[in-house]
Amino acid sequence: MEGAPLSVFLERSGYTGTNVLNVGQQTIAGRLAILLIGSNGLTLDPQGRLIVTAMADRNVVRLEKDGTRTLLADRYEGKGLADPMTLS
Repeated sequence: MEGAPLSVFLERSGYTGTNVLNVGQQTIAGRLAILLIGSNGLTLDPQGRLIVTAMADRNVVRLEKDGTRTLLADRYEGKGLADPMTLS
């Protein structure tokens, strides 16, 4: 809505843990190490619920209307997800 203030919709979209030092997704950009803790993909399902590819949590979840998260996938063919787009 034009003129309406901005607000945060979702905290911890891609990493729900408490210690970012244990986050499994890291990358190097030159001399800088970067922690990747946000989601790397969002979409809405036909019912309007948010689907989150949670890179650092290594899963795909659905955000229900009441705010709870439903795990949709954390493994494929018995292998854990390295991130929601590739297998470890």
